[in-house]
Amino acid sequence: MKAVVISALALTMVGCASDGLDRRNKNSSMHLRKCFEFLILSLFHIGEIKYAPGTLASFLTMILWYFVPNVHFVQLILLLIVLLLSFILCFKYVQRIKEKDPSYIVLDEFVGMAISLYMIPKSIPYYLICFILFRFFDIFKPSFIYKSQGVGSGI
Repeated sequence: MKAVVISALALTMVGCASDGLDRRNKNSSMHLRKCFEFLILSLFHIGEIKYAPGTLASFLTMILWYFVPNVHFVQLILLLIVLLLSFILCFKYVQRIKEKDPSYIVLDEFVGMAISLYMIPKSIPYYLICFILFRFFDIFKPSFIYKSQGVGSGI
């Protein structure tokens, strides 16, 4: 798994370099930051997959979360860090691109799935039930969830 993450990061940086990243240019650090933001927001480009990127992001989150220790403090700190990071990145990115709820941003699926798996016993049936319920509610959005989408600005 570590090799996959490193490979995705390397490919993204190569993509950034081929997009005209010039170390002598003072805007190159800004460009690199934007590439890194997109890498995180799209979960290493999972969001760019044509079919069901949210489902794939949720599924991979489920697999990753299975290896997070079921220690309250560890899961809570990890969840708070990712939640804070996602609020900041989504807000700034959506403000900059002026696009409402872009489908390639799947960091929210990561956060939502992590919340649904918070302190769930390490059992594959429990994890699959959480995954199915999360995807059901994410796709069909009951009334209060649907209304929350109106907040805007990536929040």
